[in-house]
Amino acid sequence: MPEVPVRVDGRIAVFCDPPNYPREYISVTGFGSAVGVHPKALLRDVNGVVGQVEGELRKDGVVALGEIGLDRSVPEREWSRQEEMFVGLLELACPRQPVILHIRAGHVLL
Repeated sequence: MPEVPVRVDGRIAVFCDPPNYPREYISVTGFGSAVGVHPKALLRDVNGVVGQVEGELRKDGVVALGEIGLDRSVPEREWSRQEEMFVGLLELACPRQPVILHIRAGHVLL
């Protein structure tokens, strides 16, 4: 395999489990944090979780939304909740802010 030079300008720590978000996020040059919800998380209160993520996105050190997405490796009965959560979270996206997507077996419906 040929060597390809890579330049790393920064790092992002991804937090996608709302009950376990840290109290504070790293706020150091070259480091940032992303907050989101893993699509397989069994969180039922979509509006409450979206509100929580919205609050976390305002904290110092949070530079991205994610991970968020759709994971079709779960039973089909979970798909509508995943879609509702994904749409609600995607509405929080801001221009010029990265969004980290988790898409698994997405070709099924996309």
